[in-house]
Amino acid sequence: MFEEAAFPGALPMLAKPELAQHAAMPQSHTLRGEDIVYVDNTPYRRHPRGGGLVALTATVANRVVIAKTAMVKDHAVVVGNVRLFDRVVIEDRAIVADGCTLRGDSSVGGDAVLRGSVQLSHQARVDGAAHLSGNVKLQHYAHVRQGTLVGGLVIH
Repeated sequence: MFEEAAFPGALPMLAKPELAQHAAMPQSHTLRGEDIVYVDNTPYRRHPRGGGLVALTATVANRVVIAKTAMVKDHAVVVGNVRLFDRVVIEDRAIVADGCTLRGDSSVGGDAVLRGSVQLSHQARVDGAAHLSGNVKLQHYAHVRQGTLVGGLVIH
């Protein structure tokens, strides 16, 4: 159910009673029958498709796939046929929609919007007020902070 190595500092909802005395955060919480996991005092639930962590303040569609080691944080929105693999993080007020695929240690934050068939991999980062749509691929530490990228682009 829970792997400490995937999220250091995280505590599962149903911690062993002998460990509860050492924890500074709540150990027991249920939301609609789901197990709640705390990471840095923020409550998360496991997503049904893949087991990744989703903050209770985030919005994620049921059809999205989130790998067990991926996270959707803060007030991020992830909808459509999005697939989040590996150690991907979606945070802040970012929106990822349609058929986007994110891999590796890539991340999206700020007020960024990704739509269409956007692909991120190899620690690519999109944040700020950036908007990407269409068949855009960001790879190998590429970082987009502002502006709009549309169409068949590959950025390394």
